[in-house]
Amino acid sequence: MNETLNWKRFWLLVRGDAIADYRFVAIVSAAIAGLMLLSALSAQSDEFDFYESWFTAVLFVWGAVNASFSFRELHDKARNEAYLLLPASALEKTLARLFRSTIAFVAYLIVFTTVASLVIEGIKWAVLGRTNPVFAPFAPAIWERLDFFIVVQSLFFLGAAWFRRLHFVKTLAVLTLAPIALAIVGGTVLRLVLGENLGIAFSSVTERALYNFYLAHRLAFDSAFVALEIIGFVALPLFCWYVAWLRVKEAQVSDGV
Repeated sequence: MNETLNWKRFWLLVRGDAIADYRFVAIVSAAIAGLMLLSALSAQSDEFDFYESWFTAVLFVWGAVNASFSFRELHDKARNEAYLLLPASALEKTLARLFRSTIAFVAYLIVFTTVASLVIEGIKWAVLGRTNPVFAPFAPAIWERLDFFIVVQSLFFLGAAWFRRLHFVKTLAVLTLAPIALAIVGGTVLRLVLGENLGIAFSSVTERALYNFYLAHRLAFDSAFVALEIIGFVALPLFCWYVAWLRVKEAQVSDGV
């Protein structure tokens, strides 16, 4: 099928995913709500950001796991033929799973945390006679976390399309080992270039000297920081989603035809 975007087919894919996943989502939600209830009842004192902390933890942990299983049918020999031969383009299939693991997931988590906080605090007031502040879905701190979530989601989304097995584990391993490898390579290069002067160079640099250097080149540093934010929060997710789409497209052409 040509790489076209038909909104009717797209929403049919989204609806199909929702129907297929609702039981699993209900079980996970019930387990999380139970843990939240036990944590709220066992806390020694009331916490102002209790539900914000739970929301953040679930957002990144469940969100990463959820994104890493976005294309589980793609690599399953028992189900990939039926998935690849669905009457929808690779672009529609990719966007449907992207919508599921971003907008739909975040919206559901916000509603779930809000409802769970109301129910749990009602139980806590009835049992202990005291409550925590309920979850505030429109608090600025909640939305400030979403840009980092999008970055994490995009990386695990790419891992879901790229790796054939153990998507979450392999993606997590790459994200853990890659910075370590880069640090080792960078340290080795500096050591080879500076030699014995490496220790002297670092020991002679003071916080005041670094601050003065920043002030002298403030515009360049500020521009670099903005560029890094654009690369990290915009370019990187778009690149990961694009490569994931290419992987689905490749599989659809080579295996689905």
